[in-house]
Amino acid sequence: MAVTDARPLPARRKWIIVILATVVELVAFWSVIIGMARGTADQGSEIAGSAAGAFALGFSLVPFAFLVLAFGTNNPRAPGATLRAMGFWMIIGLPLILFIEPATGLAAGFGLGAIPAIRLEPEHSWKARLWWVLAFVIYVFVLVFTKVAAGPGVLTASLLPFVTVAFADWVVDQMSEAREQAAGSSLP
Repeated sequence: MAVTDARPLPARRKWIIVILATVVELVAFWSVIIGMARGTADQGSEIAGSAAGAFALGFSLVPFAFLVLAFGTNNPRAPGATLRAMGFWMIIGLPLILFIEPATGLAAGFGLGAIPAIRLEPEHSWKARLWWVLAFVIYVFVLVFTKVAAGPGVLTASLLPFVTVAFADWVVDQMSEAREQAAGSSLP
């Protein structure tokens, strides 16, 4: 079991971990996208081999992105959180990647996987994280699938899944601070 600290995770450390995990996620994301794009091209077996390699590299890096999040944020159940994150990625993200739209599926898989992977402080909630990820996935879907702005949609899908969950926690922190200040100012 991971060594954990009972103190709240400093915001600076959380954002550094999110950035590091996003770097790993970016390599995985773009490897899967490149593998799928090259795999659909009808250019012979040489291209198909490199497509399979890119696809395999992307899939092999997915658990490492969740490991960086779980262990980096001192999640008390980091190994189990990583397995839950991979479960969300496989059960929800993978079918979306293969059958609906790859960028939206990757965004959903990584976003949903980040929910259990990032350490949950007592004031944070799964519900807030889930709603923010759902809004993010819908946003990406609208941009990419409807071809309104496919390029920015794919770029957003690759950069923001982990940031969305960290941002959800930040919003909850800001709301609780505002409530505390309002309660403190109303006391005589």
